[in-house]
Amino acid sequence: MKTYKNPLNMKIFNKVEEILTWPVEPRSPMNQLPITESFYTALEEAFKVEVRDRVYDIQLSRSHETIEDLVHEIDGQYTRNYFTSESGTYKGLIDVEDYQGQKIESIDHKWQLRGKNLIERIKKMQNERPELSILDLGCGYNGYKEHLKNVTGVDPYIDKADFVCRIQDFEPPQKYDVIICLGPMNWYTYDEQYRNMRKLKECLAEDGICFWSHVHNYFKIFQEDAGRAHRWIAGSLEDAFKNNAFYFYDRIWQYNQYFNWTEEALESLCQLVGLQTGEMQYDDCGLYRPPMWRLFCELRQLKD
Repeated sequence: MKTYKNPLNMKIFNKVEEILTWPVEPRSPMNQLPITESFYTALEEAFKVEVRDRVYDIQLSRSHETIEDLVHEIDGQYTRNYFTSESGTYKGLIDVEDYQGQKIESIDHKWQLRGKNLIERIKKMQNERPELSILDLGCGYNGYKEHLKNVTGVDPYIDKADFVCRIQDFEPPQKYDVIICLGPMNWYTYDEQYRNMRKLKECLAEDGICFWSHVHNYFKIFQEDAGRAHRWIAGSLEDAFKNNAFYFYDRIWQYNQYFNWTEEALESLCQLVGLQTGEMQYDDCGLYRPPMWRLFCELRQLKD
């Protein structure tokens, strides 16, 4: 299976450039730069993350040919750490509290349109069609496999997946009647999402359905020109950050390069690849303040 590199994470590139103290280009050869061991040590310290009393560090090799290669290695380890940490909150693998400080075992069942409710919906579909095939893109710990039959999980970072690879690198052995795609496309560029959507269309059966959900308007959630983003009036911006899930994105996992999903972005990408969008809905698990809204939509093959 071919290996596809993520787009260059500019947040990480800028931090690397800052620690080096010289402006450089992504393709700058490492052997032509004033690289010392203290430079690598500073990078490993900068991208180490402590969350929920656990430390997620990175250990860099010293054999990169270019700055771009270095950034890709940091990005890969940093992203893996993020998914290993945050995915565990959904299965009770990591101790987590809600915004009021109450410990929760799992947040699966608290989503209105995802989690338990989606499981019940697909179970009814399987009762009518026992041979129904299901593909879970970005499956994490492959949780849906515990509740539904005939599930194939794809994930690039969690070894519980049936196929450990990125979405666009997945080579489907068949078409799937149902695709679950809840959150794996929240990163990088429009081009990256185009490749993901092309693969999603390739995997979806002619009369299949994809349950698609991703964070809605992340970058504009607190901005005055929020537009369609859901707003929350807090006592202060600091208070808002401390009492919601975006605190982890902005303050702790600050080097993830997020993609700003909007209704327009989803419509645009689906039209480009030949998918049809259904009703746009907004999902909330009820734990965060302001709510951690996720755009939810059913996607199907575009008919002639």
